[in-house]
Amino acid sequence: MRHPMVRLRRLPVLSAALLAAAVGISALAAEESSCDRYAVHNVVPGMNPREAHRAMEREPATVEQVPGPFGLATAETYVTGPGVSVLVRYDRDTEEIPGAKVVSAMARIGPAAGEPAEVAGSLVAMYGDPVVGKEEVDRGLLSGRALWASAECRVVVEAYRDGGDWWAPTPGDLCVEARAKGPGDAPPAGIPAPAAASSARVLPVPIPEACRAPRLPAKFRGMGLHAWVLVRVSVRADGSVADAVALESDRPGLELEGAAVAAVRKWKFVAGTRDGLAEDAVAEVRVEFR
Repeated sequence: MRHPMVRLRRLPVLSAALLAAAVGISALAAEESSCDRYAVHNVVPGMNPREAHRAMEREPATVEQVPGPFGLATAETYVTGPGVSVLVRYDRDTEEIPGAKVVSAMARIGPAAGEPAEVAGSLVAMYGDPVVGKEEVDRGLLSGRALWASAECRVVVEAYRDGGDWWAPTPGDLCVEARAKGPGDAPPAGIPAPAAASSARVLPVPIPEACRAPRLPAKFRGMGLHAWVLVRVSVRADGSVADAVALESDRPGLELEGAAVAAVRKWKFVAGTRDGLAEDAVAEVRVEFR
C-alpha cells in the first residue's frame, strides 16, 4: 500500500506539543485527502523499513520475529519518551525482504505522559472525530475504545486503555494503533508465500461518509434526549451489509431498535479481513440517536 506524497502543515502549537512530547503520536497533520494523517509517531501503514526508520528518527530498542500474514515477520519496539513506546510491525521479515511493509504502528502511552483529557483531545486534533467512541473520547478515553477509519486510505486507527479501571486513581496505558485494512500485497515475484503462522483477523469498521445516522422520532426531538442502540451487523467482503439485528438499547422504552437496524442496513463498511484478505465478518456497532 503506497500513499501519495503531500505537503504537510503543522498543527496548532498546543496540539503539536501534546502529540509530540506527551502522546508520542505524529505532530503533523495533512490535508483531509492525505493518508499521511493516519500515522502513529509519523509511521503510516504501507511504509517500507527505510521509510519507517526515517520517521522514527531513532534506533529500535528491541527487534523480534512474530507471526505475520505471510509467516514470520519483524516487530520493532521504540522508546520515544518517559512512559511512551511505539511498536512497529511488518508483514514480512525485513532482513530477508527489504520491501516488507508496515502493517501496524502502535503507541503505548503511560499515565504519566499526559492528562487523559489532553491526550484524547490531541487524538481528535490529529484524526478528527471518531466513527465509534466519541463519548469515550469526550471523557478522556478512561474506558472503552474509539475508532477512526478511512475508506480511501484503507487504514483504521483504534485507541483504548490497556489495564486499569475508569474509577481507579491512575488509568491504564492508552494504546493508539494505526493498522492497514483490506487485501494484503502479494509476495514479491519469485518468493513463495509461506503458510501463515497464525490467523490475524480485523473486524469491519463503518465508513463515516457512507453511514448516515438515524434521527430521533419527531416526538422526542428538541428535548435534549440522547439514546443508543447496539446492533450486530454481518458485513460482506465487499463492505456491504448482509444482515443486522438489534442487541440492546440504553432506552428500550423508546422503541428505537427498528430505526437503528434500518439505518445500519444502508451503511457501508471497510470489510473485515483475515490475514490481510477481505472476508465476510460480523461486528457490533453502536448507533447514536441525537
